Amino acid sequence: MKKFLLFSTLFASLFFVVNCSNKSNNTAGTANAYTNSACPAGYYYYNGQCLNGQGGTIGAGYNYSLGFYADNYSGYSNLQITNITNMKQLLKYGMGVCDLASNNYGLANCDAYIQGWFDVIIQLPSDFNVANGGTASALVTFAVRPQQNQYYNFQASFGSWWQVAGSFFGINIPDTNYYSGAYRNPLQIQAQASPINNSQGFSINGYGDAWTGYNRTIVTVEVASGNQSSNYADFVLKVGGQEAARGRMAKCQTPNCGL
Repeated sequence: MKKFLLFSTLFASLFFVVNCSNKSNNTAGTANAYTNSACPAGYYYYNGQCLNGQGGTIGAGYNYSLGFYADNYSGYSNLQITNITNMKQLLKYGMGVCDLASNNYGLANCDAYIQGWFDVIIQLPSDFNVANGGTASALVTFAVRPQQNQYYNFQASFGSWWQVAGSFFGINIPDTNYYSGAYRNPLQIQAQASPINNSQGFSINGYGDAWTGYNRTIVTVEVASGNQSSNYADFVLKVGGQEAARGRMAKCQTPNCGL
């Protein structure tokens, strides 16, 4: 269903976060993020295993055999962006896919992704039960693809015009909008699932990837009414406590949600 997620993960480049502005300490939101993860830092969960993209494999601390997904293209589920600004911040600081400098054009501009294809997948252990009232480990995966022109595509990013002008005179003017954190597409977030609304629904909360500018920002997938047995569940996606998208998730019908 979504096999491209694994392969793009294995080829994702890792960069140290050296200029993430104040996004690295954004802790907005009231939920608690989970620290008991299935895989150590630098590894990605895949079908009960943790992979590091360089041939290294270890057993995962949890096996996520229960899952739900939402996308904006298949017709089996639904996902609508409700806050473009908030979603662009996630794309830039949480995933590192676009708007990485002051001037961004073509596929380097986040507008291409806002108009493109989104996947949101949540995975849970088989023993997760909303009615039990306890918490459980969870995994949230985001994958995005930009809208592309069928005839030609390009991408270009560069600093502010002041920076460009300064370069002609040998003056180094830093680009305050430059982002040099990790590229994460797909983005996997280790999270915690817990019941809400008197166990009528559940909420999944976790911090962004450790090597991105959102490493202290809580990302939430909230299902106000629904449980592990639901075939469909309406959800709200929040970033830093603010809504970014909403829609309807469908239960995964393939192992590992087709990742």
